[in-house]
Amino acid sequence: MRRFNDAGAVSQQQAATLDEIGTGDSPVLRYLQSRGVIVEAGIGRFYLDVEAEHRFRRSRLVFTVTVIAVALAILAVVALATGRT
Repeated sequence: MRRFNDAGAVSQQQAATLDEIGTGDSPVLRYLQSRGVIVEAGIGRFYLDVEAEHRFRRSRLVFTVTVIAVALAILAVVALATGRT
């Protein structure tokens, strides 16, 4: 996503080729496309949807915090169940 920002490919009008952006086709690129973060704006030209990027980053943060909270809760239950505090 940083490369798209650095290349200025942040709108349909500023879409660029992957070569211009300095990246290539990859599973990560296709994943971000499937999430609407990277958008194809014509044959071989792509851009970063900044609003979609913000939503994507927020959802990843919420997921990470949730996983950490669940892991800590499990550790607390195990500690209490085994008599360790």
